[in-house]
Amino acid sequence: MEGFHHRFFDSHTFLWNRIWDLAEIERLREFLVGVQDENKKALMSEIIDAFNKEVVPKYQLLRKSIIHGDLSESNIIVQDIPGQKVASGEPRVCDVSALIDFNNMVSSYTVFDVAICIAYMSIQCKEFDQRDVGGHILAGYLSVQSMNHTEREVLKVCVCARIAQSLVMGAYTYSIDPSNVYVLNTAARGWPLASLMWETSQHEIDSRWNKIIEEYEHLSNE
Repeated sequence: MEGFHHRFFDSHTFLWNRIWDLAEIERLREFLVGVQDENKKALMSEIIDAFNKEVVPKYQLLRKSIIHGDLSESNIIVQDIPGQKVASGEPRVCDVSALIDFNNMVSSYTVFDVAICIAYMSIQCKEFDQRDVGGHILAGYLSVQSMNHTEREVLKVCVCARIAQSLVMGAYTYSIDPSNVYVLNTAARGWPLASLMWETSQHEIDSRWNKIIEEYEHLSNE
């Protein structure tokens, strides 16, 4: 939300909101008790360590703004672009018409919103390789907004950190309330994705995303 600010965000913090702020990722360790599998727990700890090592020292190079904080598929409203002629069963092109649920708004780093969106959309993606989702989102984002070198540099780790937040908090909440199956929504696809993204090198992720961005740029120039 570039250019928007309100003094409310200077003096008000909410415990639950702060847990979901990527800048508070260190606090995620408190909730690892909910993750029963030791290999999964070790992966989450490794992601937290990497965030502290690779992202936190670069905060001064990242732009700040008021961010939405929860750009998941549940909070993005889309509508069909009118006049489309597509065969039955084929995907339709939609425009984003609105965002909802601003409960996690916080003054933080702008790149976090991009990472959060990539994380959730990657979890949901079933049409192609989940690692390519970031390229499609960045292609749209960069068509209207810029990112500096450092923001691109830390993006993969930030995406993995948000996936980790979702998985750990889901596992923890379920451990204290097994009737709350809603919190496991991301688990089935999220855990394999966390491993896949983390095991894929920064170079390969960048190459995948840059290739997709270039393809969009080529189409827009035709």
